[in-house]
Amino acid sequence: GFPIEDQYTGTGVFSHALKLTDEHLAPVGHNENEPVLFEGTIDERYIVRPSFSFGREILRYRDVDTLHSAPDVVYRKSV
Repeated sequence: GFPIEDQYTGTGVFSHALKLTDEHLAPVGHNENEPVLFEGTIDERYIVRPSFSFGREILRYRDVDTLHSAPDVVYRKSV
């Protein structure tokens, strides 16, 4: 997704993320392209809320290395 307006700087475009210490793979037999849901709570200090701005338009991570969720307030449109 991209921000709703040009020249936007701030959060709400990228998903929130939490870096895992080890890879977390889907259980055997889990449906392909279906998310693996996390049950529990995470301490706020470990959640990364990346900002979108000029020169910071791309965020790259592997799903097996992170937990990620929608931003608190979504400020993006899909392509």
